[in-house]
Order: sequence, then C-alpha cells, then structure tokens
Amino acid sequence: MLRATPESAEIPDWVADAVYKLWEELRQFFRAAWSISRRPAGFADNWAQGGMVSLNPLGFLATSLAFLGVLLQSIRPLLGSSNDDRLWIQLLDFLSPYLYYILLGLAAHMALRLSGSRRPLRGSVAIALYVGGGPAAALTVLTLGMAVLALALGAEHEAVFRTIPGWSRWLVTSVFLGGFVAVQLVLARALKGLHAVSFARSIMALMVALVAVGLFTGACHYVWHIPTNFGFPHLVVWPPHFLVWY
Repeated sequence: MLRATPESAEIPDWVADAVYKLWEELRQFFRAAWSISRRPAGFADNWAQGGMVSLNPLGFLATSLAFLGVLLQSIRPLLGSSNDDRLWIQLLDFLSPYLYYILLGLAAHMALRLSGSRRPLRGSVAIALYVGGGPAAALTVLTLGMAVLALALGAEHEAVFRTIPGWSRWLVTSVFLGGFVAVQLVLARALKGLHAVSFARSIMALMVALVAVGLFTGACHYVWHIPTNFGFPHLVVWPPHFLVWY
C-alpha cells in the first residue's frame, strides 16, 4: 500500500477555513441581533421554548465583545475617555455596556418575580445579553460616532451634546435619546415574550430596574467618583440629577 509522504500530503487550507468560520460567526451574530431588534417578544419566546437561535447568549456576547468592543475602544480615546492605566478601570471601560444590561436584566427579573413570573433568572440574563450585545451595542457605536462628529463641529469634551453649535445639537440629542428609548422598548418587549406577561407589566418592571440601576450608576459617578465615562448611553439617577448619560 502506498502511503503519502510529508512532501506529497495535502496541507489543510487553514486560511480559507478561518475566513469561512469568521464569516459564519458574523452572519449568525447579525442574524440574531436583527431578529431580537425586529421581533423581540417573538425572539425571546422562541429562545425560551428551545427554538433555533443561531448563537447562544455567551457566544453572542463573545462575538459582540470581539468585534464591537474593539471598535468602541478605538473611538473612546477620541472623546478624551479615562486615561487611567489601572487594569480594573480598563476592564470596566470595556465591559460596562454589557454589565449595565445584565444589571437591568437582574433588576427587571426580580420585579417580574414579585409580580408572579416563574421564569428562571438565567432566562432574563440571557435576554439582557442579547439586547446588550446587539441593539444596545449598536446604539453605543452610533452615539460615540455622533460624539466624535460633534467634537469636530466644535463641541466641548466635558459636555459634548449640550455644546454642539447650531441646530445640529437638537438633531443629535434627539437621535441619542430616541435611540436609548428604542433599546429599552426592545428589552421590555423581549422580557414580555420571555416571561409571558403583558407589555404593561414588563415595561413597569423595566422602569423599576432603570431607576434601581440608575441609582447605582449615579453612585459610581457622584459618590465613588470612578474615573471612567463608561462611554455608552445609560440612565443616571442621583438627586438632583436624572439624565441619560454616555
């Protein structure tokens, strides 16, 4: 029997294989992100019933971190974000958009449990990961892109959107606030589908969660003075402050 020698053996085309797997991962990621953005309640219900979802929550998060996270870290230096070189601050800058939505999912889950839902906690966390890694991450990229444009138009680093000259200030602020509200509605509808409750109950639970997590982020800004701007749209509640910050 003839055996292939090392010289004659075919070398695997690892480059083409890597490109194909990268393309497949990106395709599955954007399919899931589009699905939860377009039909959040249906997506969540389908996932809860064991339906076919292209990426599981951790896989979806990992892809978002790998592709969108790098983009976020590239834009933030243009905005004068934290220059603190401590490892935990750098990790907080990188992970904060996702941690914020995990906290929202946890708080909303507790509110829904108190109102009678019996879905497990891991379900709410999973939906928070899908929303935080998909539509919320896209809003973060859009927001930071608008902030870079605002600085180019003459805005100040300390209050970018409030100091944009001319009518463009109102346009950018409307897109920023409208986008934040839209993402919260996606999360509320996804929680509705997961927990099989009315939209009124899911939106009330999310409102409670936004205030609770907003108090925490307010303490981060005004009490603990964590040296980071976070760099994504989030609600801050710390009297007398009640605002959507980035």
